[in-house]
Amino acid sequence: MSNPLELVKQKESKASSFFKDESKHFFENNLSIMMIIDPETGIIIDANKSAIAFYKYPNDKLLNMTIFEINILKQEEIKEKINKVIVSGKNTFIFNHKLADDTIRTVRVHSSKIIVNNKLYLFSVIYDNTDFSQLENEHLTVNKQLKDALIFNQNLIKNASEGIIVYDRDLRYTVWNNFMAKATGVEASQVLGKKTTEIFSQGTYSEVTDGLKRALKGEVVTLESVEFINPVTNTVGYTREVYSPNYDSEGNIIGVVCIISDVTNIVKFQKSLAKKNKELELAKEKAEESDRLKSSFLAHVSHEIRTPLNAIVGFSNLLKDVDKAALISEYSNIINTNNLYLLNIIENILAYALIESNSINLHVVKLDLIQLLKDISTSFKDVNSRKIHLQLVTQNLSTLIIESDEDKITQILTNFLTNSLKFTDYGDIYFGISSYNEEKVTLFVKDPGLGISKENHEIIFDIFYKLNNMAPGSGLGLSICKALSEMLKGRIYLESDLGKGATFYFELPYKDTNQGEINEK
Repeated sequence: MSNPLELVKQKESKASSFFKDESKHFFENNLSIMMIIDPETGIIIDANKSAIAFYKYPNDKLLNMTIFEINILKQEEIKEKINKVIVSGKNTFIFNHKLADDTIRTVRVHSSKIIVNNKLYLFSVIYDNTDFSQLENEHLTVNKQLKDALIFNQNLIKNASEGIIVYDRDLRYTVWNNFMAKATGVEASQVLGKKTTEIFSQGTYSEVTDGLKRALKGEVVTLESVEFINPVTNTVGYTREVYSPNYDSEGNIIGVVCIISDVTNIVKFQKSLAKKNKELELAKEKAEESDRLKSSFLAHVSHEIRTPLNAIVGFSNLLKDVDKAALISEYSNIINTNNLYLLNIIENILAYALIESNSINLHVVKLDLIQLLKDISTSFKDVNSRKIHLQLVTQNLSTLIIESDEDKITQILTNFLTNSLKFTDYGDIYFGISSYNEEKVTLFVKDPGLGISKENHEIIFDIFYKLNNMAPGSGLGLSICKALSEMLKGRIYLESDLGKGATFYFELPYKDTNQGEINEK
């Protein structure tokens, strides 16, 4: 290679021979950045005014430099690019060039080979591409950010912990996320492009359809508790659904976005809470009523006990001075009747105390139910008069062996009979066996008395409840009967109309137990 002095002289002689006067003027004053480069040495043979202004080197300085001092690529890479131009005749490259003030500019270089005086040179037109590259980089960055945001939003929608549905203007599904697929058992492929009414029943989703139509008009609609039937489990569920208009970039409504939250547990809890509150309110009212009735009971129980005692004491005193058989019989009947009333009241009070303290026990034995009924009938024989007659019904059975608690059965039937006697002025009172089979035996007491209206059939078994506060009794009898019957795994009920008498029934579980010993009392 020639020494530097010779290269400079060569540069000057070559440059002066490149252009004629007109061409030289075009080259020098062109607004584009232009250079003539020796491909063998990389020396800048010539550069126009635009190049000098761009690179900010003085003219003599720039023309004493090589392209390797401007291009920040390695020299080997630059030579490789030069060879591509020589082979192809022309080529375009994007380089980073270093200016005199050490700033780096991105340039687009269009190079083509030219031959002057049988010597090969490169003619390069250079464009400052920095702003464009920056803009392009920014554009690429923005595009990447948009793409990343799109992927993020798609993943967010797809894997959200709430249901997300998007509808078009025709209310066809365009988005159906994983939450919806899992909640309903219906995959996105089964719903996309279809309408709600094609997937779910119109009856169930009429409220939803109305909300969608309102959202298409620009309204945000919130449905707090939408009941639905899960098509997979066929169970009832509840959702909170919010419908919002979906706008395009110009503000036009292009569909509806729906956010769905599963509030099944919340709604069920609220309903359960409301039910429990209602139950507590009813229990409170019942407790208050029970307290009121208990207070009423305590207020007049002494009177209830005193009334039969007065009769017993009074007529007992009269008996010693009476010698007529008719009066003695009448007074004895009165004393016996009041004895039964008093005994019934005391037994009910004691039974109530045992039930309240959960201290009552069962004594289940084998017993002859027919004989027990006869014994009860005998204990009430003195109530028979010309106006009232007690009739025992045994269904023509001489014996019927069961396993149960004799005292509890006796107490229940005694209460039934005592009540019938209270509210019957005349006629026949029937009691005994109504029916029996291999599963149960039904006992009954039927009277022609005042009767009980339908609305009182249930409450009459409540504790302390009395239909007639003026009638004798504690108001405990029927509630105790109910508790005792449940202990015996039976039940009591009645048939009655006001003014047409009443029939009380007592069902007992029964199985054939005719083998074995009968309890002796």
